[in-house]
Amino acid sequence: MKYLREKDCIKILDKKEFNPEHILECGQVFCYEKREEGYVVFPGDKFASIEETKEGYLIKTDSPDYFINWFDLD
Repeated sequence: MKYLREKDCIKILDKKEFNPEHILECGQVFCYEKREEGYVVFPGDKFASIEETKEGYLIKTDSPDYFINWFDLD
């Protein structure tokens, strides 16, 4: 999957490979909330917001390495 890791976010560069609705609303994830602007995810003591962009998605978090693993982006 194509993504860029930055200090406080992860930029997903391809919408075809990452679909937060399918990932979060599949019935196996319970630590999220759907909001008008996207999703918030809060597993354990971590937090991220997910917003759709023109190119893909922006995952804003102070724990990008954790969410790269959590979403299995590699």
